[in-house]
Amino acid sequence: MKQSEVELLKSLLIKKSKIKSENGVLEIANTADGLKARMISIEANKLYQDTREGYNELDIEKIENGSGNGVNFSIEEGRLIFNGTTISAQYIYNNSKIVAKLNSGSYTFIIKKSGGNVNLGSGVLGFYLNENNNQVSNITINSSSANTIKSNFSLDGEKEISLKIFANAANIIFDDFELEIMILKGTYTTENLPNFEEYGVMPSLDFESEVIGVTGNIEVLINNGLQSSEESYKSQLQEFSLGSKVLYGNEIARDGIVFKDGKWNWKTNFKKYIVKNTDVFIQGTLSNRFYINAELNNKNYFAMSNYFKSGNEENFDSNNTIVLQTNRINLMTNNYTVEQLNARLKELNESGHPLYVVYPLAEAELEEITDETLISKLKKLLYQLKEYDDVTYINSGKEIEFEVLVEQDKLRILEKGGNLNE
Repeated sequence: MKQSEVELLKSLLIKKSKIKSENGVLEIANTADGLKARMISIEANKLYQDTREGYNELDIEKIENGSGNGVNFSIEEGRLIFNGTTISAQYIYNNSKIVAKLNSGSYTFIIKKSGGNVNLGSGVLGFYLNENNNQVSNITINSSSANTIKSNFSLDGEKEISLKIFANAANIIFDDFELEIMILKGTYTTENLPNFEEYGVMPSLDFESEVIGVTGNIEVLINNGLQSSEESYKSQLQEFSLGSKVLYGNEIARDGIVFKDGKWNWKTNFKKYIVKNTDVFIQGTLSNRFYINAELNNKNYFAMSNYFKSGNEENFDSNNTIVLQTNRINLMTNNYTVEQLNARLKELNESGHPLYVVYPLAEAELEEITDETLISKLKKLLYQLKEYDDVTYINSGKEIEFEVLVEQDKLRILEKGGNLNE
């Protein structure tokens, strides 16, 4: 939009009008010192979540925290930690809980000493993988064992595996003795083992994955038509904390802040739906589809979740995905019945980590900002635009809302012929 006629400028002085951009670029020609502009556009980073395929087949969390034979054991970030002194030659852990479900094929059982100390003396520790009390693999640790020990084994069918831990002597002393334990599909040597990881894939109902937007400090730039190398002409607000407010965004749309009708507003292009205890999923026409009805005002099938992978219309039947419809949230999983799924979601809700969905809205929503501290910071952005004797540009390649207020007592107009009039 271009405003260059003197008469138009004069009319603006009288009306104190506000000019709003329609295409992201506003040009006001032949203006000078007094021009002041208000602009605010805060962009979110690309929406993303941490994901991984998950190669550790052993779920050490299944054995839980406990004690045996005078030794306490606990799980921290997927690592097994021992403290205490053995009483005699007996099991430290002798439960048949299933820690891995494996198919036919070759596997590698790995134990790595990763922290703390153990005084074994002449004793040894035995770690046994069993299937129906039949041993499929074992690793023994003695005083001369290397830090990383592995054992290769093969299975000829689907097996449910348990882990048992045996100490063959009294007075084995543990002091925060930490072990990283994995079962990997395939045959590995100690030279080509991958780094330790906890059991599970992200996201899944057994392994949460946070959906990330923008939090923390934000930098807001106001560009006055200069080259990007001219850093001294950029007006910016740094250390701009949004507190607990989370902004989301991707290549199509971004959350942000706009100043409209004299008020600061959150501009929301993405919504976060948190599944409540009262939400009960129903089994759909596909045996692995479970849904709840919800008025979402969503733009398309796309969504991101902390426990399900992103799905869409094309992979509607893919396992462990979430797919939206206009009025439904669909969870696709082969691992649960509808009763088991609802019980699991209720358990997650009660633990403080409920299932949630982040999805794009069909139309952006505005919500007035009421935080006075934040409003005070935002007000500091007003009237920070640099002033020039010739042409002032306000540039933005993104969809923004801003206003320009022309003040009569400070504006100089350059008439045709070069005569300067105050």
